[in-house]
Amino acid sequence: MDLMQTLDSYFGGWSFTFTTLPPLEALQAMEAVSIRPIENPLEALREEEDEGLAEDGVLLVAGRVHPGWSIIVETSGYTGLVGAERSVLLELCSAEHPAMTVFKNPNRLELLYADLDDRWGGMALDSGIRWGEMSPPVSAALTAAGFLPDGQGISTEIADRAYNDLAQRAIAAATGVFLDDVETAGGCWASGMVLAETARTQVSRSRSLR
Repeated sequence: MDLMQTLDSYFGGWSFTFTTLPPLEALQAMEAVSIRPIENPLEALREEEDEGLAEDGVLLVAGRVHPGWSIIVETSGYTGLVGAERSVLLELCSAEHPAMTVFKNPNRLELLYADLDDRWGGMALDSGIRWGEMSPPVSAALTAAGFLPDGQGISTEIADRAYNDLAQRAIAAATGVFLDDVETAGGCWASGMVLAETARTQVSRSRSLR
């Protein structure tokens, strides 16, 4: 299943956070409560949308989609995106590996990067413009994928500039994960809710780091 395309058709936007932590540990690190196993992440996210659960917080669904990476998916921006906060990404890092989030809304397509070596940076995927700092391996991988450094923008060799295609390209380069073939059934996923007050506290902690 093309997870990105499926979420896009239903919600119009999405956020994918990548961490080497196992899914349950990742949800705990993001301060989610009511963590439980789920059979299908798409059904859980649709239920949130249909029943208006997002007003009370942010529903996260997490699964292992690659031998080295877990993914945490969120689709609600009512209280902001949990995975877009630096304070949260730092909790998802390990000594050897960063944490990253790629998100899309009607006005932005962005990659965010954090690691425990005090690097914090990102890139607007629709323009290729970078800010802050990323590790040399991740930066080099993005360059090789056509996102050029030093304000050069996107390589002319990339013919398809659709948001989803640019996001897929960046995710594959930075993590090796391909979201066009993700298994969403079989009970290997979990969900949890980050309460609205907790999300606001995360925003405040992130601001203190900048």
